[in-house]
Order: sequence, then C-alpha cells, then structure tokens
Amino acid sequence: MQCTIKNATQFDIVPLAHYFKSGRFLKSPEDIKSFGQMVFSSSNPDYKVEGVLAGSAFRLSFSSERYLDFALVSKHCYKDFK
Repeated sequence: MQCTIKNATQFDIVPLAHYFKSGRFLKSPEDIKSFGQMVFSSSNPDYKVEGVLAGSAFRLSFSSERYLDFALVSKHCYKDFK
C-alpha cells in the first residue's frame, strides 16, 4: 500500500502514531513541511490473506495550542485504530 500526503498549507504536519494489525512499513511516514509532500508505503511480507491492515495518525499544527489531528486507516482496520 502506498500513500501520498500533500500539504497545501503553510503549517507543518507531523506523524503521531501508527497501528499495524498486519504488515509493516517499507518507508515510514515523516514530517511534512509547509507546501511539501511525503510518500510512505507498507507491505505484507508474510503474504497473509488479509493483506496490509494499518493506520497512521498525523497532526497539522497551527500553533502549540491549536492543531488538527487526522488519520489514514485501511478499510478493514478502522475499528481497531484508536
């Protein structure tokens, strides 16, 4: 699974947490500077039937007190990601 996040704001985005039910990172998420982009990917090296089941949480920081948290979660993993 490959994900690309494009930051169309003047604020930084940082990864907060990751969850794997199945699979692993090939390339881990990194910080995204203003107006930048980042690609991360995961794989299922054990060839499990369920494939990659994972989630990654990020934070868009407006200031030290104001932020927006969001997550990218594979469809069948949504209930497990907290």
